[in-house]
Amino acid sequence: MQISERPAKLTPNQWFDVLNARASSSYRPIARGRGVFRLTRTAIETFKQETTRRE
Repeated sequence: MQISERPAKLTPNQWFDVLNARASSSYRPIARGRGVFRLTRTAIETFKQETTRRE
């Protein structure tokens, strides 16, 4: 499964890098190298807007 809720112009890896840089404390590992970022809708929208502005 790929990272959802990402801006269309970013690859899953690029979006992971954004989330990891901005919200690494919200990452919760699961099994086999997978994990989830537990973020509010507001935080996700903010990251998406900030990322889109830089492009």
